[in-house]
Amino acid sequence: MTDRLKPLLAILGAYQLALGTFMIVAPGTFFEKIGPYGIQNDHYTRDAATFTLALGLVLLIAAWRPGWRAPAIAGARQPGRHAAISSTSPSARVKVAASRV
Repeated sequence: MTDRLKPLLAILGAYQLALGTFMIVAPGTFFEKIGPYGIQNDHYTRDAATFTLALGLVLLIAAWRPGWRAPAIAGARQPGRHAAISSTSPSARVKVAASRV
């Protein structure tokens, strides 16, 4: 039986590492191109990058260590849940609208 999760976890892990590196190296560009929500805060963007980098590393390890998969996948769901909650929050919509004016 082939291990279908291994390539998926490897791709997701590499993506998270690339995104986290981008957030640390160029937080201003990250804010302008990907996350223009509210007021730009490079320190906060770098703080968030530490979570993103750690998640990427755990996902890469989980690709080769099946015992790490359940907790890694559970942790990888957090950014999606956060995005879903933030996008439906009335205060988030007001902040996004105000930042585009």
